[in-house]
Amino acid sequence: MDHESIYDAPTSSGKTFMIKHLDGKPLTARQAILAKCAECSGMYVDGREACEIPDCPLWPFMPYNPKKRKSRTLSDEQKKKMAVGLRKHGQLRV
Repeated sequence: MDHESIYDAPTSSGKTFMIKHLDGKPLTARQAILAKCAECSGMYVDGREACEIPDCPLWPFMPYNPKKRKSRTLSDEQKKKMAVGLRKHGQLRV
């Protein structure tokens, strides 16, 4: 898919993020996933349908995936250990 055909494709959030990427602007992980899904589907993805390619490494992260990975809730003990590790590496300041 060339640069021109992306601009001519129907509007979708994935298209917007693909253009942002092509313009050299930074993307969040979620934006990059949507851009790649839009590219894979020929810019016709609106993000509201589950991807039908479960072999894709991004499939578990697809926003409307019926088998989407569930987020974890950290226990208090895990949060304390994470804080210790972040302090150790100078990434957490109290």
